[in-house]
This record gives sequence, C-alpha cells and structure tokens, in this order.
Amino acid sequence: MESEGCEVTATKHISILGAGAVGLAVAYELLKRGCKVTVIDLAGARGGASWAGAGILVPASAISATHLLDRLAGLSNELHRQWSAELFQLTGIDNQYQRCGGVYLARTAGETAVLHGQLLQWQDEGVEATELPREQLPQILGPHWQPATPVIHAVYLPDERQIRNPHHLRALETAIIKLGGTVRRQETQCRVEAQANRLQVFINDDERLPCDDVCVTAGAWSQSLLANAGATLPLTPVRGQMLLFQLDKPLGCPIVNDRSRYIVPRRDGFVLVGSTVEEVGFDAAPTAAGIATLQQFAQDYFPILSPDRCVQQWAGLRPASYDGMPYLGRVSGFENAWVATGHFRIGLQLSPITAQLIGDLILGYSPPFDLELFSPQRLHCPEPPS
Repeated sequence: MESEGCEVTATKHISILGAGAVGLAVAYELLKRGCKVTVIDLAGARGGASWAGAGILVPASAISATHLLDRLAGLSNELHRQWSAELFQLTGIDNQYQRCGGVYLARTAGETAVLHGQLLQWQDEGVEATELPREQLPQILGPHWQPATPVIHAVYLPDERQIRNPHHLRALETAIIKLGGTVRRQETQCRVEAQANRLQVFINDDERLPCDDVCVTAGAWSQSLLANAGATLPLTPVRGQMLLFQLDKPLGCPIVNDRSRYIVPRRDGFVLVGSTVEEVGFDAAPTAAGIATLQQFAQDYFPILSPDRCVQQWAGLRPASYDGMPYLGRVSGFENAWVATGHFRIGLQLSPITAQLIGDLILGYSPPFDLELFSPQRLHCPEPPS
C-alpha cells in the first residue's frame, strides 16, 4: 500500500499518549519512517483492552469488502504477517502469529439465520468460508468436543488467524527501544494543555515534553485526556472479562466462535475464553457473575475446561465510539494533535493499518483511502444513550 503526496522529510518528534497496541504500532511505524518518538504509558489507563484481548484476526478481503472498515481489516491482516516476521528478526520475540482457522457456531434458529447471512456476505466478498456439516465437527474440533446442547449450523473460515497479544506488545516495545524510541512507564502522570491552536504535553506535573505533534492513542481514556484541552471525543468504555485455562496438551482445534464469545487454543496448552460485553464505566475488575458465565460457556463445548483448569481471570475496557467507527485523524481545533482510538473490539487487529494511516497524516501524505468515515470532525452528533 503506497500513499500519495509530496515528499516529506521525516524529522518530527512525536509524543504518543497511550502504550497499547495502537500506540505502540504508531510509534513503530513512525520510527521506521525516521521520526523521533516518545510513548507515554498513562498512569490512569490500567485495564486497557490490548493486554486483555484474545488476538483474533478475523478474515476480511482487502479488495472486495464492501465496507471500508473490512477492507482495512484485510490489509491489516497481511501487515500482521509481515510485522510478525519483522519483529522477530529485530527482537527475537515470537508473537505466535499463525493461520489457525475459525469455526462459527449457531445453536438456535435465530442464530442460524444470522450466521447464514454472514456466510453469504463472506462469500460475496471473497473470504473463503464454507458450511460445515455437523457430523464433521468432532473431526475438526477434536476429541474434547462434547457440546451440551446441539449445534445446528456451523461455518468454517480456514484463513482466521491469531497472535499472542502480550508477546506482540512486548515485541513492539522492544523494537521501539531498539530503533531509538522511548517508552516512559513508571506510573507516569500526563496531561495535555491547549496553547493557541496547539497541544502541549506535560508529565509528572511540570515536565514539558518536546514534541512537534501529539497522537492520542489512550483507548477509552482518550476522552478524559483531551477534555482538559477542551476537545470532545465521545467514547464509552465496554468491559470484557476473560478466562485462561491450562491443559496438559494443546486443545488442537481452530478458534471456536459463538456470537460475541470465543475459545482460543494456544500452542502451549493454554486456552483463552471470552468475552463479556458490559457497559459499567471504568470498572475493569472481573466479577463472579461474568466469570461464571464464561466458565459455563467453555464447559458447554469442552468439558475438559473445568474450573480446576482455570489459572487466571481478568478484564479489559474496550473503547467504543458512538457510531461504531474508530476515530482516526486530526483533533478538531489543533494543528498538531491527532487521535487513533475507538476501535472497540478490533483495535489489535487494525493496529498496523492504523499506524500506517496515522503516519501518513502526521507526515503530510495523503492516505490511500478517504478517511472521512473515521474523522474526529464528525462529532457534531448527539451523545450516545446511556
């Protein structure tokens, strides 16, 4: 993917506020383009989505998809493949990118209708997707597959992929440092202030960061960060709870998807199960009810995922915009401020393509797509209902 525009000498110093998947990806991309970069890990933004998610890369077509967001997902999937190899060569950290396939299940007539419609859309857009006869499910999903209630419809996507998101984030941070960037953690306090039509960044109360441009990638916390400078960015934090199981041997099957929930087998015998969708403000604590729901879901399909096999539970807050589209572009009223957030459940998946697009904008290139759909300038709309 090439961008059009005049030649720009990449000598800018960029401050990136937020050290999740999107922020680290933007930093990595800008460093490769020759910029100086400082990433600030916000003290308040604990419980973000990047470390909490499952690392699922849902198939999409970069060419035939009818919606721009799906086209970007297709492009980003290919970038993940390239970045995985790049990052391993640079850092020695394997983010465990793999093409593992995914099975999508329906257990009611209504779910079947929705899944069949999704199948037709995938096929129309060039995504390899096939109906999977129920009698083939034990063969695909392995000997531990023992559903408590019948599955009446299944679809198989062989091109579904996954990465191990904590490994990926560690690889990105290591690469940033190796390329000369800075990542500041240690519970750093950060605020932004408006000075004329520019944003200034201060950390630890009075230390002003030298920067030509500021990019806010703080997930659900981006709204409160920008509010101090008078900027509006409607976002809703949406909690997702997760369980991690450990088996003696790998489960040995594709990703299992059931509406908004999933079971993700890892190579080393770990199995990730998620996720809830809860609007509870900035509460990132797992709950007994949420954990019980996920535990029952896991055992309904794989009885081997019993409570004694659960080794960890956690939750993360996803940033949801009022219209379901991410915010990518310049912050209204500021010549040096940019934002990349609001990706909801697909921030990790879209992080490489987001980094390329934001890199183009910051450095003065014209992106290869019309990004009006994602512009923060679209905010002349009512607040989302509570």
